[in-house]
Amino acid sequence: MSERGVFAVDRGIFDHPAFQPEPFTQREAWLWLVAEAAFKERSKRADGKIIALQRGQLCHSIRFMAEAWQWSKSRVDRFLTMLENRDMLRSETGTRTPIITICNYSDYQRVSLPDRDKSGTTSGTRAGQDRDKLEGTENTEIPSETSPLRAAQASGIDVVGEASRKARKRGSRLPEDWWPDEALKAYAREKLNDDRACRTETERFKNYWAAAAGKNAIKLDWGLTYKNWILKAQESLPRAGPTGSRDAPRRPSPSDRLLNAMNGMFDDDQPTASAQQPLRIGAYSPADKA
Repeated sequence: MSERGVFAVDRGIFDHPAFQPEPFTQREAWLWLVAEAAFKERSKRADGKIIALQRGQLCHSIRFMAEAWQWSKSRVDRFLTMLENRDMLRSETGTRTPIITICNYSDYQRVSLPDRDKSGTTSGTRAGQDRDKLEGTENTEIPSETSPLRAAQASGIDVVGEASRKARKRGSRLPEDWWPDEALKAYAREKLNDDRACRTETERFKNYWAAAAGKNAIKLDWGLTYKNWILKAQESLPRAGPTGSRDAPRRPSPSDRLLNAMNGMFDDDQPTASAQQPLRIGAYSPADKA
């Protein structure tokens, strides 16, 4: 940590509605790790068991961090390795979900004011005593009254609602247990008109996005993404013919027209003029041979 001191940042900055949902920089990812670390001892459920977190520790999977930062999982892994090599954190990988310890976490939580100026303020005055109290505050949480979000909420601003809407706008990967709801199923049936085709396209949709990587695999609304997938599948279906069948009638080929003409020549009921004439193909006919 530099000698310039520290400053307090509200943890709600990552969901603040003033900022666009975009991939994190390395600096933002580091601040996110510090903000996610436990301020005091607490427990968290991960990998089907309860994990006790000490002060300065957090427990998130690589995939969770990749979705939060809008990075690939390999990039997250490389970034954590770089921080560990620089002694900025330690990672315990004994379980599927690593336990990350922020090194020197208490130094990042010290709330202090700059050194006094040379105006002669002493600790005997009321202002000096108040400043001493603030400068001596270490390893304590910032009071909720000083939080900008708390102040905005006290002013009547729906901070919780804004944060919730912001959270909904942040993209994510397709959840492993995702399946179209009844409305999406009805939409697929309307467009494809075949339950078997609906199931097939749904499986293709899940398999494709589960295997996709990078920022293109992160979507804001998976329901709309599914609808677009169904529309593309509908475009690939054969067009319906005049009788309602899916296969449009085939246009007659020159061979078909020739066969139709020959069939008309041998009509026993009403011989036509063409039937009385020898069939000519090009410059040759049976009469030429005679």
